[in-house]
Amino acid sequence: MARSLFRQDAQIRPSDVYDDNFVPSEANMETNVLNIEDDLNSLRSLVSNLLDGQVGNWYDDLNIPVALDPGSRRGVNNLNTDLHAVERKRILRRVAEYGKDVSVGGSDNFVILGTGELPTNTTAAVGTVTTEGTVVAFHTGTFGQHALDEVSGPNAVQPDNLVRIVDASTLEPIESDNREIMGLLQIETNTDGLTITDTTPNQVQISFVRINSTGDDLEAVPAVDIQGTDINYIYIERQAFENIPEHAFLGTDYGDAGATAATRQAAYDNQGTTPVDLTTDATLDLEGAGLSWRVRDDLEADLFRITEGSAGGTTAVLITGDVDNFLNSSVFNSFSAGAMLGASDTRPITVGSTTGGADGEIRTTAGDLMIRPTAELLLDDANQTGSTWAQDGIK
Repeated sequence: MARSLFRQDAQIRPSDVYDDNFVPSEANMETNVLNIEDDLNSLRSLVSNLLDGQVGNWYDDLNIPVALDPGSRRGVNNLNTDLHAVERKRILRRVAEYGKDVSVGGSDNFVILGTGELPTNTTAAVGTVTTEGTVVAFHTGTFGQHALDEVSGPNAVQPDNLVRIVDASTLEPIESDNREIMGLLQIETNTDGLTITDTTPNQVQISFVRINSTGDDLEAVPAVDIQGTDINYIYIERQAFENIPEHAFLGTDYGDAGATAATRQAAYDNQGTTPVDLTTDATLDLEGAGLSWRVRDDLEADLFRITEGSAGGTTAVLITGDVDNFLNSSVFNSFSAGAMLGASDTRPITVGSTTGGADGEIRTTAGDLMIRPTAELLLDDANQTGSTWAQDGIK
């Protein structure tokens, strides 16, 4: 059988028109195509559309991204690799186990988690790994005793197996020596990816810790500060970026110290009757005329009020009429500028005050000064001892 040889330049119509602006459609790129030139122009249009939405030419080079950070050209294989890296990027998120009350009984500063107390994600990501699961450290000592085993994190006080501890009733942090009590989640067996259970050898425990006094490491919490407490805990879970639930960034799962209301009410409730140890000077500035600092009773009536009035000379400390008794048991009371009694009356009495009198005087600002004892009134001075007056003063 004879062979037919075709020469493209002579027997196939040349592609004279280079058009890369066909709008993608069945009609433009298939139905109305009449020759190979139309086919080539359709392909050019598709390439241009994929490259930059037909803004440039179909033969343009890939651009170099410059927004925010310097970039590089990436073909399909590069994009495939980079997209996979983004989708499978490991992310740590906090998961709150509210409602799973854990009772810390006895005299220990750790607790082994039992039935109904385990993390929701029971896959153990043990140590510095990429395993998706609950981040735990291998307990290198005797399991069932307190330990400081950690999974390295961003710094010494934020290991990746750090769990936040809250009171099961109030969901507020618990403190030890004015420092928040946290925990280290540790596992019994050093096998990454195992399933956490409530039986040996796959148990987990929380060893309770706090930041040390110098703020550069974690230390064991004294057992007396945590024993007998019912707690909930918030552990750290490793997930791939594409698997993070949509609600994860709303705050429900990311339960750090700022997740609860950081109010003075919460601080007072958490402090309870524990004294606040002040080791440095403290100052409360009333930054504005008329601002006041008040202590009120249960009916929200003022008992004690300090009002700023320095600009107008009206700064005042007021113990209000809602106080039934003002009890002062100090050894000695000194009034450097004297005192005025019954200031709101018609005839207040001044004692040693230059307002309405003179230094050393007792007088009223208007009218007579009346002294009316129910028994004897004795007037006496130092001259009596050098006189012949035999009585104790003058009645």
